[in-house]
Amino acid sequence: MLLAPRHGFVFLAIPKTGTSAIETAFRPYAQVAPQGLPAIKHTRYAESQRFLQPFLAAKGVPRDSYEAVCVFREPIDWLSSWWRYRSRGKLADPSSPKHHRYTGDVSFE
Repeated sequence: MLLAPRHGFVFLAIPKTGTSAIETAFRPYAQVAPQGLPAIKHTRYAESQRFLQPFLAAKGVPRDSYEAVCVFREPIDWLSSWWRYRSRGKLADPSSPKHHRYTGDVSFE
């Protein structure tokens, strides 16, 4: 997520869509660029309406002064990417705390 109201945009990052590269390119223009916590980085639009928009409005940045934008990935490609990510060897190990997410024993088709 990037907040750049001076430049007229708020960029919301969607998981598995290449948003990290976009954030890197636009970070110099952002007034706020949270990093490190996926729960903050991947703030959903509904959450931004509830929390970010009122915060910005209270700081003198009304909602109509910026666009909220995000990237949308082709759905089947996005699902395939998630499946491959969850098929990785690290999750195959039953002692892994995230083993319940392992998909390597299931065909993508």
